[in-house]
Amino acid sequence: ATSHLSPAIALLQEQTGADEASNHEHILALQGQRGKALMARRGYAAKETRLAFEQAMEIVGKIKDTPLHFPVLYGLWVAQHVGGDHADALLRGEALVAQTRHAADSGASLVANRALAISLMMQGRFDQAQSYFEQAHALYDSKAHAALADSYGHEPGVGNYMYGALNLWALGKTQQAEACARKGEQMALATGHINTICYM
Repeated sequence: ATSHLSPAIALLQEQTGADEASNHEHILALQGQRGKALMARRGYAAKETRLAFEQAMEIVGKIKDTPLHFPVLYGLWVAQHVGGDHADALLRGEALVAQTRHAADSGASLVANRALAISLMMQGRFDQAQSYFEQAHALYDSKAHAALADSYGHEPGVGNYMYGALNLWALGKTQQAEACARKGEQMALATGHINTICYM
């Protein structure tokens, strides 16, 4: 996919006289897809993957308002988180939550709260992380959010329970951690979604 997306992006960048905002939107859509393809081909933390999402964020800055901002920001968060750049990942997590604070999209809010919770946990801020894991738990609806597995590569509710279990364990709440992990396991197996089952 990347071998097709890169030339397509280059062609759009060469276009002049077209509606600039529309052109940026098309480039952003392709750049986001390129980032996702690189995640699968090169890995989440690969330099090429991170660069693709950084370039996409530069395009976001040229567009006043775009629904593609959130998935691109999430892609950059993933690349930084998996790459061990936890300071920058925390900033991206905070930006995700800020972007969804007044939004009606509960799925995006779920993903944003989970991202920030994970970043806080990675920095040893377990109590703060727990509050965001709990917010994500409260937002989760297995039926309404089932389709998110296709957008994010795994069912985010399962991811929230599995990371939440690690955070509870770090807080010394071992029985709650075990219950949380078992809940995540049950949910993952019930989805039948291979990536989600592997994710847990």
